Amino acid sequence: MIAVSSQFISSDRLPPMNVEAEERVLGGILSYPESVSLVANKLLPEHFSLKSHQQIYRAILAVFDSKKQPDLMQIATYLQDRGLIDSIGGQSKLIQLVDCTISAINIDQHAELIIEKYLRRRVIQLGSEISSAGYETSTNLQELISWVQEQTFHTTQTALDGGLRDAKAFKHEQIISQMSKLELEEENPSLRYFKLIDIAKNSGLSVSQLETIYYKHLINDENEPAIPLAEFRKKYGASVNRWFLHGFLSEGKVSLFYGKGGVGKTRLIYDLIHSVANGQSWNGFPVTARSRNILLVQTDESQGDMLEAFNARGITDDMPIMCKSRWTVDHIQQLKKEIIELGINWVVIDSLTAVSSNSIYSENDVPYARPILLLKALAQELGIHISIIHHAVSDGSKPRGTTAIVNAVSDVFCVAAKCDAQRPDSLNRLLKVEKSRSRAPGIYELLFDPEDSSWLLLGKQGEEEDSPSLTIKDKIIGFLQNHPNICYEVAEIQEAIGGNLESIRRCANHLARDGEISCKRLSSGAKGYWIALDGDEHPVYNSPDRDKIANIKIALRAASIEEEDRPMIAQEDRPQNDGLAVLSGIRDHPIIETSNFSTEKSNSMEDRMIADAGNAHQQPVPQAILGGDPQAIIGRSSPQPWYYENIDQPYEQPPAPFVIGQKVIYEGTEYTVLTSTHTHTQLDGIEKAVFNSELAIAAPGAGEENAIAPLEALITTPLKDRLFDSALSEASIEDIREALEKVEAKPRGNLTRIDRLRERLTELKKIEIAEPTICKYKGWEGRFRATREGIEVIAVRPDGAESEPIQLSFKFFEVAISWFKSGVDSEFKED
Repeated sequence: MIAVSSQFISSDRLPPMNVEAEERVLGGILSYPESVSLVANKLLPEHFSLKSHQQIYRAILAVFDSKKQPDLMQIATYLQDRGLIDSIGGQSKLIQLVDCTISAINIDQHAELIIEKYLRRRVIQLGSEISSAGYETSTNLQELISWVQEQTFHTTQTALDGGLRDAKAFKHEQIISQMSKLELEEENPSLRYFKLIDIAKNSGLSVSQLETIYYKHLINDENEPAIPLAEFRKKYGASVNRWFLHGFLSEGKVSLFYGKGGVGKTRLIYDLIHSVANGQSWNGFPVTARSRNILLVQTDESQGDMLEAFNARGITDDMPIMCKSRWTVDHIQQLKKEIIELGINWVVIDSLTAVSSNSIYSENDVPYARPILLLKALAQELGIHISIIHHAVSDGSKPRGTTAIVNAVSDVFCVAAKCDAQRPDSLNRLLKVEKSRSRAPGIYELLFDPEDSSWLLLGKQGEEEDSPSLTIKDKIIGFLQNHPNICYEVAEIQEAIGGNLESIRRCANHLARDGEISCKRLSSGAKGYWIALDGDEHPVYNSPDRDKIANIKIALRAASIEEEDRPMIAQEDRPQNDGLAVLSGIRDHPIIETSNFSTEKSNSMEDRMIADAGNAHQQPVPQAILGGDPQAIIGRSSPQPWYYENIDQPYEQPPAPFVIGQKVIYEGTEYTVLTSTHTHTQLDGIEKAVFNSELAIAAPGAGEENAIAPLEALITTPLKDRLFDSALSEASIEDIREALEKVEAKPRGNLTRIDRLRERLTELKKIEIAEPTICKYKGWEGRFRATREGIEVIAVRPDGAESEPIQLSFKFFEVAISWFKSGVDSEFKED
């Protein structure tokens, strides 16, 4: 802060003033109160040279602002109530002003004389202050010069405007100028806040008020004054979007990617980073340079998780990618400096919540979006693109927080699961273009590939599958990509690629609307289309594999008909597929059934397994089964027993837990061990032994011929439903027929289970009718078998090599065979 003297330079001359003009203005207002509106917007109390005149005019403005007429009586009462009447010279002073005034004519011109004299006095005072400050040699020279610039701005700018400026508007401009300089130039957050406090003190405002004023100023930039169409066309007619990634990333814009937690929005961004950094098209959307410099601000996940995701996607160290793991919106100035120094084209910020952790506002406060406006100004100034990742509300319908977040960005993309909350899908996603100033809205269906963490775009909703227009679109993009930076009319494109002119015109228009190519109206009136590429080395364009996409969509549609409702699992929880799964373009992605389980022992009497006390081989059997079904992983590999899941060391299996003839009691029912060949432990042996038909219901006093068949026993025994379901799924069609014959001959047991037995028999009959147990296709052989989880297949290559059994979740053999043939076709394409 510069310390200066406020005294004028000593002189025998009086400072400039016009007392007569001041009296005429005041007297004219007191005599003709309506005339105050002619001067209120430009004349301020400090413009008057005499203190008494300043107090009177201040009272006039106060009464006028209260929607009252500032006549003699109102002003006298106002000053009397506040004890100021004597300081102005008494009521006689007010009467004198009225008596010396004939009319209010030319009151605005008199006001201009008053302002002119004030400005001259201000110049004299400013010179005195600058002179005094110059003698303070202890002051830093740079700070002194900066202070002189700030102090002279008011006087010089007002004088250039003829002294008719609104002083409040000037004060507003001065505050905005100081705030802009502070926000964009001061890198140290604490020093910036300290200077902000200083500005607040000098302006008589609070820090919160200053920040609100500056935020409103940023919003005001979104309001452009109306201009004639011809001028508008001249101003913007030649401007077009410059894309980094057509359809998604354009120059000078800020985009918002939002979605629910775990939906895959960050992994999608990593896939886009891979394409833009390598100069490779993304699912048919062209990139415009062989490589782009990218800055990833990753504050939402750990460095280890980020690097693991990079490795999974194939992002390597030689790619032009810079990373930051610590950054907040308080450091936008440093970010700007790094962008300039490193030549960054695309900045990715993950996530808005993480980088705004120090904000004094909550997500629901409008000023919370202020940093986005600063980033938007930064993107426009430097010609870069900034993508911000944000979280969605609990139902995923909109971004979390204030609507000002959406209003502040140019493009909004939503990443969502394809199915609703009751049918979540582990791989399919929807990418929704909800808001864009560069392209039309749309919804794209994506499929995540866990093998390389890439995303496959299956198509846009509303587009016809297998439509010839898709091929035409691919040809148009391929032609423009091979002939960049040249604007072509539809007829020229048709001459190059062939086909129907109207079809090409329609497809080109659709491509331009979705941002896949650029378009503008030519001077001839026709539309011109092109793709603008930067640099001498052009990027790589790979058109989508339409046949592969069609096969995948057919298989997914067939699978969705029969697939059970199962929740999504994390990528790291998926077992790796091999065999035919890795040879096919469609992978068998395993699914985890919902399960609430724990390795702790249950205290429920319902879950106890008690050995027969009279048996010589009696051993204490621990409590084993828990509230909730054990976790079952449906996949190619056999799942480990549930007790391996959350303990450091596997359970040590005791030798020979059961022997033939041993009687055990489970849930109040006595069982007889039929075989001891199984390897189950006592911890889970009885339950699994029942599944494998290794136990039978004991018939006291009866011989072996009276033993009831295991499946029938499950129908007539009060066991848990999951035991019956598992046994029913594993049972052959002959076992089910035999059990039904016995039960129907002598009806007894659980009627619901008997009905389910009949339903299962019907299902197996359908499979039996449609089942070719062996399918031979192009030298390959597929061997199919129905299982509890669906259908198991073993693929035999032409050289006779067999794959491990691959477990599919399909219920019908026709679907499984279609999957098998698609896999074989994919293998031949790779060859």
